[in-house]
Amino acid sequence: MPLRLPLKRKASADAEVPFRRRTPPTPQATRLMRVSLGAGVLFVVVLGVVFVPIALRYGEVKPPVLVLGLVGQGPLVVEVVSASAPFALGTYRAWVNETNANGSRLNFNVDPLAANTTWYGAVTYTDTDGDGTVSAGDRFTIPPQPGSGWSYELSIFNSVRDRGAVPPCPCAVGQLRFP
Repeated sequence: MPLRLPLKRKASADAEVPFRRRTPPTPQATRLMRVSLGAGVLFVVVLGVVFVPIALRYGEVKPPVLVLGLVGQGPLVVEVVSASAPFALGTYRAWVNETNANGSRLNFNVDPLAANTTWYGAVTYTDTDGDGTVSAGDRFTIPPQPGSGWSYELSIFNSVRDRGAVPPCPCAVGQLRFP
């Protein structure tokens, strides 16, 4: 009997046959896939709830940040050390609180801020460079109260951030407390 060799298969031009699972996935695997998909969607929603309002809070206008420093003691002179953005003087207001050790208080609300003006016969704002904005080098002068035990607080607000908030609040763009 003659010896026969196996025949070679012809290469098929057809695409590969798609994978077919013989048995469906177990219910636990299906549940796990659904739960992980739901957790991913929930995570994206939570990220949106947290970060979208922060991004939209001020629109395109970010509020300024002022750094204040005490440079004189009698009278008390507070200087603007730096300002992050130039805004017109009319958009600012200042609030000065003077508190005695026995609890008596004096409050001065300067609204709106104007260059080279004195309020209540006490608080003076000087726009040293005359540019019409609160910028580095501008000064607030506060005459000290007679006697000892007085503490002072100067808070500066901008209409971009505070929208009429009542001091004290964390919305001040610049704040300085000093004895």
